[in-house]
Amino acid sequence: MPRIDNNYYAIDISEIAKLEYNEMKEFINWVVYNEGFLITQPSIVIIDLNKKIRYTLGIGSVVVNSEVVDSEPPIQYYKIAGSEWIDACKINRNKKKVIYVNQEYIIKKGTAISLESKGIFLLLNGMNGEVKISNKEEKYGIQLIILKDLNNRYNLLSLDKDAYYVYTDYYGLGKIVHYVAEIYSYCSE
Repeated sequence: MPRIDNNYYAIDISEIAKLEYNEMKEFINWVVYNEGFLITQPSIVIIDLNKKIRYTLGIGSVVVNSEVVDSEPPIQYYKIAGSEWIDACKINRNKKKVIYVNQEYIIKKGTAISLESKGIFLLLNGMNGEVKISNKEEKYGIQLIILKDLNNRYNLLSLDKDAYYVYTDYYGLGKIVHYVAEIYSYCSE
């Protein structure tokens, strides 16, 4: 559990989820370049909104030390106003491979389910929506996140050796699957 101090930037997952594809890639590059922290379990921090308040950063949120960055975050952020321990992994520049299973996609609607019991993969757990899923039946490694509809389950994200496999395009819930795979591929725990 890393400790953060005053003047760190805190970027909530609710703001990150609003980003378009290119904006999200730019944001991830900014986080990687500045070697921030990725929140892997909800973490309470103190932020300054004209007065200090306790605020819970959700899974997938990011914290970056403002004293080592060249620029402010490219999206809305808060300033940390007190020292706290957070459940997070350190973002570094050593990346695991992310492989996109690019085939013909079909639109499916259902509920995303994390098959992991902790960490960043819980970010999508219980989200309902549509996603464009690869219609290729090949599955690699261990399933991490699936989409469940009334009768079937479809792989959204899996891990095999040193690579994450993404079975969606950027449409609907796929945007968050892409974010999880890309940002977590830089994590060292």
